[in-house]
Amino acid sequence: MNDPYKLVEICKSLISRKDLQPNYPERGVTHCNQFIDEALTIWMDKNTIGREFHGLMANSIVDKLAQDKDWQPFDVEDLPKYQGLISAGHPAIAGERGTGHGHVCLVIVGAAVDSGKWKCKAPLAANVGKQNWVGRGLNFAFHNKPKIWILAGQNKNLKPS
Repeated sequence: MNDPYKLVEICKSLISRKDLQPNYPERGVTHCNQFIDEALTIWMDKNTIGREFHGLMANSIVDKLAQDKDWQPFDVEDLPKYQGLISAGHPAIAGERGTGHGHVCLVIVGAAVDSGKWKCKAPLAANVGKQNWVGRGLNFAFHNKPKIWILAGQNKNLKPS
């Protein structure tokens, strides 16, 4: 698998880019879908993961994850069962469909944090949207608990780091 700490560094470099800022190029525009596409494409290098989301809006990314048997869905409360895979470099995406458009962000390596809002531990995330940040709890990116998908299937040829 790929180095999960490299993904964190990639995310930190992307969140400050002008074209990924909230309200660019006009008010109300956000770029979570573009962030997922670019971060995973850079991180996974020559692998097709990441590129499979190219040009998709957040709702379409959520639909694709829900239909792809290689992406295993889990609930926020089940994070302890999947934390080892995240730490081993398996990509994980949190997402929620929305009216008009939804939201997606990356779940990243690191110790989960307490969420008073959700009354459970929340994984760390990298978010591009109304606010851009890396290393805060997933509860700062979503009002409600989103579904999380982790690439755990056997049909993708994951490039070793």
